[in-house]
Amino acid sequence: EKRGTMPDTKTMTVAGKTFTLNNLVQANTLETQLGNMFHILQMQSREMESQRNELDTVKKRMSEIDDLNRKITAMQTTIDGTIQRITVLEKQQDDDRAVVA
Repeated sequence: EKRGTMPDTKTMTVAGKTFTLNNLVQANTLETQLGNMFHILQMQSREMESQRNELDTVKKRMSEIDDLNRKITAMQTTIDGTIQRITVLEKQQDDDRAVVA
């Protein structure tokens, strides 16, 4: 049952690439290490996705706050304008009273 010229040469295929293993590296050890590495990459990928979703939520909140800020500023401007008109009217009334008196 000869597969190649060196029957003790082990190979393993990962993601379509074949690696030749020397006698110091056991196939199952390499599989374990690669498995761990892929697991870590998946965890990091999920973490990044989670952070991206959190960032999107923060951006949405900031946009809502900006909208509120604009509305508050507009209301403040309206209030300031109203106060100015009331002040002018009060002054006119005072002037009118002074003329009558």
